[in-house]
Order: sequence, then C-alpha cells, then structure tokens
Amino acid sequence: AAAARPKVHASFATRMNSATMQSVTQQVHAAGCEWTTDHIQTEAWFKEWSRKAREADFLLVLFTPEYKNLFSWALEREADKIRQIHERNGTPVYIFEPMHITGLNAPPDTNGLPACEHPGCALHQCALGQTRNLPYHKPAEIGANLRERVPTMGAYHAWVKFCDVKKQADSTAAGAVAAAVTPYQSQ
Repeated sequence: AAAARPKVHASFATRMNSATMQSVTQQVHAAGCEWTTDHIQTEAWFKEWSRKAREADFLLVLFTPEYKNLFSWALEREADKIRQIHERNGTPVYIFEPMHITGLNAPPDTNGLPACEHPGCALHQCALGQTRNLPYHKPAEIGANLRERVPTMGAYHAWVKFCDVKKQADSTAAGAVAAAVTPYQSQ
C-alpha cells in the first residue's frame, strides 16, 4: 500500500486573490501533499475545519493583504485553533506572506519588515537560503519547504502578534459599541 500523503490544512480570507490561491494549492500538490481545505463554509464549518486542522501534518496561514484587512471572527477562531494545535502537538505552521503592509503586522524588532523564523536563518531568508530580494514569499517556497519537510516558514511570531492586536482592537471596539448603545436612564 502507498504511504499516505502529508496533509496541509490552511486558513485564509475567502476573498483572497484567486491566482495566488491556485498557485499555492498547485505547490502543495506538487510537493506530494494533500490539500485539505476544500469545504463549504456552512453553519458547522468550524467543526469540520478544526477536525481537518487536527489531522494535518502542516498548517498554512495565507497571511495575505485580504487576510489582514478582512480579519474576521472566523479567521480569529481559526488562528486560535492553529496556535492551540501547534502548541499541543508541535504541528508545523507555515506563514505565507506574499505581500507586506508596513506597520500592520511587523513586530517592532524587525524595523517594519517580517522575519523568517527558520533556525539559523537571517532576515529575509528561508530555509533554502536567499530565495528572494524582498520580504515576500513566493508560492514556490511553500512547495520547496514542504518537500524538505521544513519545520517552520515565515514570521510566526509576527502573525501571532497581529492576531492578538486585532483581537484586542475588536474587543475594545465591541465594548465601546456596547457602551454607546446602552439606553440612557433618566434620574
């Protein structure tokens, strides 16, 4: 019997660039892996998404401009689950960032640029060495890293910080809205 192909499960904004999505899925398949993020977002979507995430050999966050600009409660739930699975099981997390928006997701210690976090990797380098001149990933890097079974890709800590800041901003905004709609009580 043939060995099971490694499973790759992803989190992404539904309105992301279709050409980027197609390139990413092609790279996953070309690396001999199975793309498991083909399901319809129904009322029970998160249960199915979470099951597939727990079964995955690699978790992939498509940290695109759409993800950053349209960060929703659904992406927040997926982010929390990815972090939980990574911390509990050590499942590799790849942060694919094809475009960087200065100040939106950069930690203060990288001068506004995302840093790859491969062991021993210098700023703007992936595990395969200097592969690009800009701090952006190309879909081919996903494929190359999956083929080599690299344990990490991209700026994981910058993504975590982005999610935490967005979650904090959302809870602060929700509190302000709740205070604004509280009915006035006359004395």
